[in-house]
Amino acid sequence: WLCVGAVAAHKGQDLLLDALNDVRDLRWTCTFAGSRDVDPAFAERASARAIAFGPRVRMTGVLRPGALARAYRSAGLLVAPSRTESFGMAIADAQRRGLPVIAAA
Repeated sequence: WLCVGAVAAHKGQDLLLDALNDVRDLRWTCTFAGSRDVDPAFAERASARAIAFGPRVRMTGVLRPGALARAYRSAGLLVAPSRTESFGMAIADAQRRGLPVIAAA
């Protein structure tokens, strides 16, 4: 699974971490790709929570274009847990690549 966006409260990574905690018995990994500079305190809390998942959760920070393209190709699903979203570029990128998307309302 892949979650792309700035690690910030409005992007809802904490909601996704809550959901991942509820499906620990399933086989999955999740990569969180995005800047930690928008909301540093939130990003620090999210990163600390991610540690509890071990290698199942990766917080990569910003990925260069080639690495981001590889992340999209290797993902089976894009998860967009945003509390608010003006456009959803990551969703559009995933759809353009034929990647299924689960998004918050």
